[in-house]
Amino acid sequence: MPAAAAGIAFAAEANVTARGSINVLQFESTDGAKPKVFTIDNTNKDHYEWDQGGLKFDFSGEKAGGSFRIDGHDAPYIEAMTVWCKPIEMLKLSVGDQNVATNVETIDWSKLYNVDTKGFGVTLSPVEGFNFDLIFGKDGYGDWLANEELARILAKASYGADFGTASVVFGYKGETITAAKAATAATYGWVDDDDDPSTDPVWGTIAGSAATDAVKNKDSELVFGAGYSGNAGPVSFFADVAATIKPQADKAFDSVGFDAFATFAQDALTAKAYVKANIKPNEDDSKKKADVGFKLKGEYNLGAVTPYIVIKSDDLIVDDGLIGLTVKPGFTTNVGECAIDVAVEAVVKSAKGTDFKVGVPVSFKVKF
Repeated sequence: MPAAAAGIAFAAEANVTARGSINVLQFESTDGAKPKVFTIDNTNKDHYEWDQGGLKFDFSGEKAGGSFRIDGHDAPYIEAMTVWCKPIEMLKLSVGDQNVATNVETIDWSKLYNVDTKGFGVTLSPVEGFNFDLIFGKDGYGDWLANEELARILAKASYGADFGTASVVFGYKGETITAAKAATAATYGWVDDDDDPSTDPVWGTIAGSAATDAVKNKDSELVFGAGYSGNAGPVSFFADVAATIKPQADKAFDSVGFDAFATFAQDALTAKAYVKANIKPNEDDSKKKADVGFKLKGEYNLGAVTPYIVIKSDDLIVDDGLIGLTVKPGFTTNVGECAIDVAVEAVVKSAKGTDFKVGVPVSFKVKF
């Protein structure tokens, strides 16, 4: 028994990651704006795998595991939790927070298609290199089949070998329903038209409403996507495409997106480039039919310190000049088990009336 227990302990892996961030100084060119000092916020929550402030716990064994995150902003609470087990080697069952996504770039961890949901997941791995994920999810807690409408179905299949990894994703979001409302009691009194002083008050209904039926919003959505990732010498890369269809809309084909990412790593130098485009053919405004963004990052490892620079914009095709161009030089270093990131971040034309913003973000991450 002791030997068996030691074997299980050796195979298991547990990790705790603590992350915190602060903006030492912030200033923007908006009229009347004042500098901010030691601001704790979470400006990157849409990009990072988990929020910048909080704790992440992971446990992974041979047959079972789990993870959860505690958000460190506002009132701390468990932000996500997943538990899984493997009844047999080729089958994994999971309950809790689930995710299906295309490839992820490693500048600030964004994805072309990315869905987080809560539900039940099945992963099949019948042969080496092949994985198939099927998830029955819901945006929030509740009945997956409420009002006879499916909430979400997500699927991903991937196969990796010497040639690289190819994957396809599928997403279905069911039609949402506006709940029925019961009638409210009417109250009566003198009703006066304040806009017309020449009229006299009349006796009528002040409040109250009739009952309404549940309304189906005809907003179901289908997403089909595919991706490929591979390596060629010092270069690693991927490309994705994803199309969105709204079958109940007058124009079913809603949008199509593309992205591509490449990393060049040679000795101490690492260079990364990412581009993303989204085309919306049904937009009436021709200037809103396409969005194009890019991200560039270069870093050089000097040993104790790694200086870097990031240049990016989420949307270069705009009609109001709000390109949101970010230039962020900085450096990373380690103090014991703590990874530290210090930068100066300048953002040009991100909002009307604000020509630029400047901040000094600092983050700490400890993994043990």
